[in-house]
Amino acid sequence: MFQKLLFGVTMAVALGLGGAVTVAPTFFRPETGQHRLLEIYAEDLAVRRTSLACALGLAVTAFVFFRGSKPALPMTMESKPKESAPAAA
Repeated sequence: MFQKLLFGVTMAVALGLGGAVTVAPTFFRPETGQHRLLEIYAEDLAVRRTSLACALGLAVTAFVFFRGSKPALPMTMESKPKESAPAAA
């Protein structure tokens, strides 16, 4: 239960960073005197690349550490390793 919550929060933050990078240039208007953070995301290429790299890193972290594990499947007759004959001494 707690892992699902951490997975969801981490993915939400990753999507938020990616969304800020893609949406900021659309909403930024220099003549209106908007918030400085919106201006940075709209115009600074280094901030945009760093945010995308962080979003990708967060998504990978969510999948590696917080994704629920599936139960192991039992081995079937076809997938069992064959026993070899004992070696003669």
